[in-house]
Amino acid sequence: MERTKWTDDLLDERLATVDEKLDTLQAEVRSLRDEIRAGFAEMRGEFSAVRAEMRGELSALRAEMAADRAHVMAVHRQVMVLLGGFMFGLLGLMSAVAAAVL
Repeated sequence: MERTKWTDDLLDERLATVDEKLDTLQAEVRSLRDEIRAGFAEMRGEFSAVRAEMRGELSALRAEMAADRAHVMAVHRQVMVLLGGFMFGLLGLMSAVAAAVL
């Protein structure tokens, strides 16, 4: 097998091929970098939309919880009034029974 002699023309040809492949590779890397940047920009936009939606939902939930708390407090007051009335009624009944027995 005969060994190829590397002449200036062969070296220039080989370097031109290497340069073409490097240029192609650089173009692909740039394209990939642009795709990644676009993907991250899209993700940032979606995350911002999710954050805004969550803030709105949490605000609505807080408002509902505050309304529920006010309702629970009103029910609590009513129950306490009823229990107080029941206790006074029971004490009155016990007093009447004690007075009738004695």
